[in-house]
Amino acid sequence: MYFKREDYVNDMEILVTPGNLVTFSCTVEPTGITANADGKKLIVKH
Repeated sequence: MYFKREDYVNDMEILVTPGNLVTFSCTVEPTGITANADGKKLIVKH
């Protein structure tokens, strides 16, 4: 079996439309963030 590897160097492109949701995970400082009724800390950036 033969595999060919190609490396692409470009910026990340993400398609965002009202029909789909895009999420990103990251680490943030917990200062000033309170938990919701389920005990989860959610941060939404618009």
